[in-house]
Amino acid sequence: MQTVIERKLAFGVVGEFIDGTVKKVDTYLLNSDDNVIGTAFTRVSEGLATKGGTGLFVGLLVLPKQYVNYSSSLESTNSILKGTQASICKTGRVVANVNGVAAVGDTVFFDNTTGVLGAGTAGAGQTQVPNCTVFYYAAEANGLCVLELFN
Repeated sequence: MQTVIERKLAFGVVGEFIDGTVKKVDTYLLNSDDNVIGTAFTRVSEGLATKGGTGLFVGLLVLPKQYVNYSSSLESTNSILKGTQASICKTGRVVANVNGVAAVGDTVFFDNTTGVLGAGTAGAGQTQVPNCTVFYYAAEANGLCVLELFN
């Protein structure tokens, strides 16, 4: 029997857009293994992107519902295979995971090896995401928030 009524709706899915504002999504072939939705990608060459990296930032891997799950189980996955044609967002408001607490207005960086996001200022082995801040929803301990990108 239900005993609690939640007053807040469940928060979004990583890689999904939060609203109907302007979006810019480009299509790239993924050139790396273990590509995870919601992580940062850089350009390798024309039409080819890799997770993390130190090249030109092309955006965050988005739209998780459009990819095939090649797993033999019924478990959900956010991992996309190398060679997949993927949607990478450079402008828009996207649900993301910054792996920790973040306040509205915090800047965002990514790890050059994994593309995993973090909030604050980039350090060694990390790159600051240009024109990207935590927007509207601050991240609690689980790191889930909304990022606003303008690239």
